[in-house]
Amino acid sequence: INKYGQTEQWCTNAVSTTYETSVWRSIRNLWPRLVNNSCYQVIAGNKILFWKDLWIGQEVLMQVFPDLANICTNLEVTVADSWGWNFFFRRHVNDWEIGRFVELLQMIDGFKGTTVEDDAFRWKHDKDGKFSVGRIYRKEVSWLPENKIGPWKHVWKSMAPTKVKCFA
Repeated sequence: INKYGQTEQWCTNAVSTTYETSVWRSIRNLWPRLVNNSCYQVIAGNKILFWKDLWIGQEVLMQVFPDLANICTNLEVTVADSWGWNFFFRRHVNDWEIGRFVELLQMIDGFKGTTVEDDAFRWKHDKDGKFSVGRIYRKEVSWLPENKIGPWKHVWKSMAPTKVKCFA
């Protein structure tokens, strides 16, 4: 993080220069795939953005309620800072927006609250929510026919040392 910087709570800045570590650049370039297959679990609520992160429902609240997000004073507010559902809008809510505001309150009504533990980033495709390289690999190759996977399956199952497997 010190070397590349961090603009988001969960991810470093993109690596775009040619002289940077190509391994890290390759890993960092996979971030959008990881995000699309993950979700946030609110525990303390201090790392998860109320409007911009997927923490409740199937879409981020900014996409579900763009009209309310547009009049919000701070889209970078965390779930913890929003606790108590105190919303700060640039202006009073109009009559025709009250229904949308009620929808938002109904959506977040089931949220149980926050605790002192850290928020978590969860893998969507397993019940335990734990991410591993093996799990994302299985997800990525699951739709490929057997002949398209290539020799990689055999490399990882071999008895060779991990160093050799990584550079095969």
